[in-house]
Amino acid sequence: MLEAGSSGTINGRTSLFCGDRRADGKEKIKDEEYSDDTAEVDYQVKAKHVYQEAAVYFSLLTELKHMSRFQSAGSLTPWAQSSTEIYVEYYFKWKQRCRDGNTEDRGSKETLWDNKLNHRPYERTRGLARIQIESRYIYLQRNVNTGGVDKQLSIPTIIDGY
Repeated sequence: MLEAGSSGTINGRTSLFCGDRRADGKEKIKDEEYSDDTAEVDYQVKAKHVYQEAAVYFSLLTELKHMSRFQSAGSLTPWAQSSTEIYVEYYFKWKQRCRDGNTEDRGSKETLWDNKLNHRPYERTRGLARIQIESRYIYLQRNVNTGGVDKQLSIPTIIDGY
């Protein structure tokens, strides 16, 4: 590194580490429950967006899961996967540590019949210095009598460093 022209620091080490801030691992969750009494089924919807940090793995994620449980099963019975229509509009903005410039990812995705929809625009071994995550979901709230109603679910925004 010295032959390549890298200058040492005051204590003799080369500049291997930058002083850029580290974004905090944060998670915002929003969940709802609803029932279809005619079909005798309870439903649970869980949406989240998160900055995940694990040693040398870093990612940004937004996700919605739709689950169901028969009302006669009782509260100790686990929720099961339950398909529905899901649509998401998302906006991500981030800056990698020790790198210049911001990256943005804005768009939408949909699934016509699945129990989960997610989007992961960043998944690397370099941590982030700044993050912003916004997402708004629309899912089909299932009902035997009406066929279902579109329901909107917005998750609180994550902003760290901007």
